[in-house]
Amino acid sequence: SNSNATGGYLNQGGNELLVRALGRIQTLEDLQSVVVKSSGDRPVVLAQVARVAEAPQVKRGDAAVNGRPAVILVISKQPGADTRRLTDDVTRALEGLRPSLPADVRLNTELYQQKTFIDLSIRNIVEALRDGGILVVVVLFLFLLNFRTTFITLTAIPLSIVITGLVFKWLGMSINTMTLGGLAVAIGELVDDSIVDVENIFRRLRENAHAPQPTPALRVVYEASSEVRNSIVFSTILVVLVFVPLFALGGMEGKLFTPLGTAYIVSILASLVVSLTVTPVLAFWLLPRARFMAHQQDGLLLRVLKALAGWAIRLSVRHPVPILASVAVAVAASMAVVTGLGRDFLPPF
Repeated sequence: SNSNATGGYLNQGGNELLVRALGRIQTLEDLQSVVVKSSGDRPVVLAQVARVAEAPQVKRGDAAVNGRPAVILVISKQPGADTRRLTDDVTRALEGLRPSLPADVRLNTELYQQKTFIDLSIRNIVEALRDGGILVVVVLFLFLLNFRTTFITLTAIPLSIVITGLVFKWLGMSINTMTLGGLAVAIGELVDDSIVDVENIFRRLRENAHAPQPTPALRVVYEASSEVRNSIVFSTILVVLVFVPLFALGGMEGKLFTPLGTAYIVSILASLVVSLTVTPVLAFWLLPRARFMAHQQDGLLLRVLKALAGWAIRLSVRHPVPILASVAVAVAASMAVVTGLGRDFLPPF
């Protein structure tokens, strides 16, 4: 039942007539006449053993929106597709269908959009980047106490982020929550190399300004930058090496943290390039002819910290054995604590 079939053909004079059996159900009466059992010359039809009526299809599951019954259509993207762009395309397609829908059908295209969660995550990361940048500005100014050195140091942040974005473009990577998270983690360190370079150049230029026979500013900037170049490069390499093990993670952990580690490492290396190229040039342009070079001294905060650092160094040199023993005990205690820490990738919810 409920199927059409061919019946060959029938010759009638010079004509050949096609024979077909139309068994496809079209009406409720057709369904009632379906034979469910054939017993001799008295077939049993469906209407004799059951009540046949039109009714809604049996639901598989249920759905509601704002407490009211609804039908939810789920659209899944292919791997590698841009979720935000695809969401916009689907929304436009549904808006195009809206005029042809019945008047009592309402479309809610904002329900359960992954784009919403992505935008929220990106907004949170951008806020973290903003707050981190503000804190960096405040701390730099408290230590350097002048706008020129602060400006020179801060240029490392936008330039490093721009270089990171270009590298992502070349590598075919996207700006997502994890890559932005890597930038948020690194933002405080993007100025490390530049601040070391600027501080040493600033100190050397100030000493040169008080010298009986001052050296040309270009020579002073070059020598001051060369003095700290090895330290900057080695410290950056060490920081990068700390994040290299992230790339050995497999499974979900690797998929989540590899983009974060990539963003962090690329941005840190970009800040190194900026500190070795742009920072000395800006220092040569802005610092030698500044009026504060002749009389400015370290700020109060920096003088206090230098005094504390000097006291700590003298104390450690005079008492090396107890200090090294305390460090060894602290390392052993930390290793003992680490062995008892949990090892779950995600905590139980």
